Amino acid sequence: MMAAQGPGRVSGGVRDRNLPRRRSVSPRLIRLDSDTPAEHVFRELVAAYVSAAPRIVIRQEGGIRSSIRDVVSSFRERFGARTRLDDEHGDLVLYGLDPESPPRLPQLSFRLGECVLELLRDAGLGTASTAREEDWDERDNVVDALAWEVQRRVTQAWRNPREYGHRERINPIRWLEASRALERIGDHAVLIAIHGARWRETEPAEAERRLLTEFHHQASDYVDGALVLLVDPRVGSANAALDLGVALRETGRTLVDRLIAARSANPPPPLAAVSLGWVLHSLDRIVAYGMDLAEIALDSAQPARPSLHGPPSEDDTGGNESHE
Repeated sequence: MMAAQGPGRVSGGVRDRNLPRRRSVSPRLIRLDSDTPAEHVFRELVAAYVSAAPRIVIRQEGGIRSSIRDVVSSFRERFGARTRLDDEHGDLVLYGLDPESPPRLPQLSFRLGECVLELLRDAGLGTASTAREEDWDERDNVVDALAWEVQRRVTQAWRNPREYGHRERINPIRWLEASRALERIGDHAVLIAIHGARWRETEPAEAERRLLTEFHHQASDYVDGALVLLVDPRVGSANAALDLGVALRETGRTLVDRLIAARSANPPPPLAAVSLGWVLHSLDRIVAYGMDLAEIALDSAQPARPSLHGPPSEDDTGGNESHE
């Protein structure tokens, strides 16, 4: 027997007349004073982008300064060649912000996850990477752009329900939360790469290097497992992942005691202690954000809650109610 269809539901490939209509989105106008700092401009560009504005207009008192043009160019570089920039009556107009055939939210989010995981593994303490700090920052920029694209797609799914599949209208917040956690993991992966290289330059004992390398591998594998759960959320697996996350964070605290706190009689050099502290902190945060991913998976695996529009359809459950 088919589940009752509430307002706004899709049945048999025919759209319900009660489905919310498209909310029109106006171009986003960014007004700048003559002395607006460049970093403020970049933040406003990001905010305009994730708001799903189809065009972004930048207007500055006294005309667009060259430094502002540089900021806009830097922002465009995050998204490749698809974006366009025009001068219109003294304003800068940015458009072409969406790919012609955008992937669905789950695929886009998993692409973000793979990018983050690759960055995290490459930042490993066991590899003698010679990459410059600027190179790691550039890779982090790629992660940021993907995360912003997920956030933009979530906003579009909310504003234009007629143009997005049923599942994307049901679960956009799931992917928004996941994108933010993954973006933070990417940030900490860069910190591990930078501070890990500085720590290795102090020539720590081989036993210490092995301990930290192993913990880094465990944290990376944990994030990998959390990504699998996002694709195939199951209650038992998600709970097991959360338990493992608790144990890994306790392992991290043990390493802090063993490698730093317990060495008061023979403390490491200041540079080694600071760099090691940063690495251990970032590894702890990575596991914590991985636990956030596991919690998102757990929430997704739970049966759908009652709707104000009547009993949920089969699609509302996300297609997976396994409790193992």
